[in-house]
Amino acid sequence: MDNRQDVIHKHFTELAEQYPRLVLIEDDCDTWLVRGVLEFSAIYEGVSIRDNFQIELIILKDYPDIPPIAKETDGRIPKEFHTNPDGSLCLGVPIEVRRKFAKNPSLLGFINEQVIPFLYSYCHFEQHGEMPFGELSHGGKGILEYYRQLFNASSDVIATELLKILAENNGKGHHECPCRSGKRIRDCHGGLLRKIYSYQHKDEFLYDYGNCLIHLKKAGQELPKSLFSRKLMNRLKKYSQGLDKKEKRGVSAIRRNK
Repeated sequence: MDNRQDVIHKHFTELAEQYPRLVLIEDDCDTWLVRGVLEFSAIYEGVSIRDNFQIELIILKDYPDIPPIAKETDGRIPKEFHTNPDGSLCLGVPIEVRRKFAKNPSLLGFINEQVIPFLYSYCHFEQHGEMPFGELSHGGKGILEYYRQLFNASSDVIATELLKILAENNGKGHHECPCRSGKRIRDCHGGLLRKIYSYQHKDEFLYDYGNCLIHLKKAGQELPKSLFSRKLMNRLKKYSQGLDKKEKRGVSAIRRNK
């Protein structure tokens, strides 16, 4: 077995010790699956929940550099409850899912730290009508809320300007930081930007950036010219070829009005 297979088997053995009703399946040479019943017991602020779900983890070829994809396979969780178009569980903004996974890149860590909190949240919502940990909005608004909190930015525009640096991969340290602190990037948000950039590809930051612009435009926000560049708009045009019709319309709108 190659090193990746060794890692997967090691991680699954660790997982199965705690969750014995899960099985490991080699789907093909690049993809592995974990399937079965996930039984869990969790407590938060005095509310204890014990339950079980049929789940599937899809382990892609870049594991453990990227987290698995998680699905609930018994149809218990409705599509409108934080699920992605492909049926996978929306565990959070993709970069935050990767940041959490990078701290403990294992199947057990992923289940305990991301999947079970999601399932607990669903059960809590089902029983009590509210989300225990709070929740971000959907789409571009939720992405922007996440980055504004991550950057501790004082406005949506500033958060998007910082995200633009990641989308361009062009954070020149001697330039003034977009956060309006008066400091140079290297002495302000530079360290955070460098760390964040290691978690996903610039095209994924481009996707986040485009969604933030689309949300701001729909909200009637006046956008400064500094948020646009010909290079980024051309990349967005090329990138939009793989998006659905609604996303393509949004990209076309911001390119027309840059």
